[in-house]
Amino acid sequence: MIKLFTTTEWEKARPSHIVFTQMSYTADHMVRRVRGYAKFARRVPIQGNMVSRPCCLALYWDGLGQCYLYRPRHMSGQHRMPEHDIPLP
Repeated sequence: MIKLFTTTEWEKARPSHIVFTQMSYTADHMVRRVRGYAKFARRVPIQGNMVSRPCCLALYWDGLGQCYLYRPRHMSGQHRMPEHDIPLP
């Protein structure tokens, strides 16, 4: 059986660069799926100089904390992003 976690466990395990925007729950109030984004700085050239600009990457996590790139429905396939997995207890 798969062990799912509560909202408080998810919030305690959340890294500082991750923001949760939406949580989906099972019938017994365990977190089934989480949507959110990762904040990071992207280096872009502006007038010939490399400047850091804040960017966001849309992601979602399954109930086990495994991360996937969020894409619209018309784009098929799941793209795993293991570097953004949530270390749940």
